[in-house]
Amino acid sequence: VFCSCSYDATTHFETTCNDIKDIYKRMAGTAFDFENMKRKQNDVFGEAEQ
Repeated sequence: VFCSCSYDATTHFETTCNDIKDIYKRMAGTAFDFENMKRKQNDVFGEAEQ
């Protein structure tokens, strides 16, 4: 069971996002790699594969 540290009323969910990243790191053993989520040059939404 993974529990969050806390949820509070900060603006833009700053601490909530940090808490989610912390839970992911504790679950997966490594930090989430946001670079893998970036679109690649040939990723085009709605286009058929060529």
